[in-house]
Amino acid sequence: MTAPYDVLLRIVMGTWIAAVVLCAVLLYRTTRRPRDEAWAAVRVLLPVLDLFGVWAGTAAVVLLFFGRSGYDFAWAASVFLVALMIFFTLYDRAVLVPYMERAIKRLGQGERVESWRADWSFLVRLSAACQLGVLGSGIAVLLLGF
Repeated sequence: MTAPYDVLLRIVMGTWIAAVVLCAVLLYRTTRRPRDEAWAAVRVLLPVLDLFGVWAGTAAVVLLFFGRSGYDFAWAASVFLVALMIFFTLYDRAVLVPYMERAIKRLGQGERVESWRADWSFLVRLSAACQLGVLGSGIAVLLLGF
């Protein structure tokens, strides 16, 4: 990549990775609170993080396309990884957050409380896996540039 685009790409990817880490730390601190308070924090932080991720991903793709100096493996892998990061972000926002919203409403109702708790736990783990996918892919993009 050409130098100015490379620097901008590193800034965008570093900011996106830092946002994921910051949200993870903030969300970890909420796990010691009651479930309703924890969900209130998750409901605010995850959509903001996902919205930021879509914008950062779009900027990264634009920088990758305009800054390319050729079609080599590192460039192609970076484009793939950024696309994967955008997919994880959109999946978390469009699928997991609404399902978690429904699951948290059902937790205190009816006789199937244990299965709904299991659903909630699974969705939270899946959302965390998506954020780990974003984090790992972002680190890999930064390492491909060296």
